[in-house]
Amino acid sequence: MIRLAVSVKAGFKKTAERKGGIMVEAAMVLPVSCLIVFSLVGLIMTFYGQVKTQTYNHERAAAEWQIFDSIEGIRRYERFIDWIY
Repeated sequence: MIRLAVSVKAGFKKTAERKGGIMVEAAMVLPVSCLIVFSLVGLIMTFYGQVKTQTYNHERAAAEWQIFDSIEGIRRYERFIDWIY
């Protein structure tokens, strides 16, 4: 028991000697980390939306082409090959 009491007092002494630098660092790192994560999620959503729009426009333009049946045949062939392997 005496050893425990000594270690507890030593722990409180170490805590009292600190100036709060660790708390300030943690208070700055967590919000910055969250901001970075949220920014990356927003960036990924923006890129996905642009790719989705480009794909929709390309499919709409390809439907007007005279060779749409050939494109569809190639697409089915490639899907079949992907399915085999």
